[in-house]
Amino acid sequence: MNSKYERVLLLLLISMITGLITLSVKNNSKYTREEISISRLGPVTSETETVPVTQKETSSAATQIMTEDNTVSYDDLVVDLNTAGEDELCRLDGIGPVKARAIISYREENGPFRSADEIMKVPGIGSETYAVIAEHIYAWAPEPATEAETETITETETNGAETEPSTEHEPTLEEIAPIDLNKATKEELMLLPHVDEAAADKIIYLREGMGGFRSTYELLYVDELTQKQVAEIQEFVTVGQ
Repeated sequence: MNSKYERVLLLLLISMITGLITLSVKNNSKYTREEISISRLGPVTSETETVPVTQKETSSAATQIMTEDNTVSYDDLVVDLNTAGEDELCRLDGIGPVKARAIISYREENGPFRSADEIMKVPGIGSETYAVIAEHIYAWAPEPATEAETETITETETNGAETEPSTEHEPTLEEIAPIDLNKATKEELMLLPHVDEAAADKIIYLREGMGGFRSTYELLYVDELTQKQVAEIQEFVTVGQ
C-alpha cells in the first residue's frame, strides 16, 4: 500500500516538474520572439523617420542655393547698354523682349551708345521710359579718335607700309673670302664650311690667347674641326698682321 502511494506521489511530482519546465520554455520563447520583433522593427522605424529629415535638409539646401544664385535687387541693378543681352535688358522697368531686341538692333546698326539718353532714339522708347530707367543704365564706349589722331594713325600706317624694312643683304662666303682669321667676326667665321657657333667661338678664343694666328694651319688647334675640314677651310681664309 505504501509503495503504491509513493508511486502516485512520484508521478504527481514528475507531472508538476514537467509542467513548470514547459511553462518556463514557453515564456522564454515568447520573450525571444518579442525581442526579435523589436530588433527587426527598429531599423524600419529608423528609416521611416530618416526620410522626412533628409527631404527637409534637401529642401533647405535647395532654398539656400536659390537664394545665393539670385541676381542683384532692382535697386542695385545697373546695365551697360552696349554689352547687355536681352535677358538683362528685360530686367529694366518698362523694357520687354520687343524693346530689348530693338535696343540691341539699334546698337548693331548705329554703333555703341555714346550716352545713356541716346536710348530715347530707339523705336518704342521715349522720355517717359527713359525717366524710369535712367538711374539703372549707362553707356560705356571708347572715345572716338580726334581728326589729328586719325591723321597720325593713317600716316603711321602708310609710312609703315612704304618704309617696311627690306631684308638686309647678308654677304656670302664668296663675296668676303678670303676671311682674315685675326680680324673676322663670329658671324663671318660662321660662313666658313664646317664652322658652327662653337667652332667660331673657339677660333676667337685661340687667337686672343695666342695673340693672333700666324698660320692658317693653326686651325688644327680647334677641337671642333678635323684635319680634313681644316684643309677645306684653308682656301677661304688668310692670316693678316
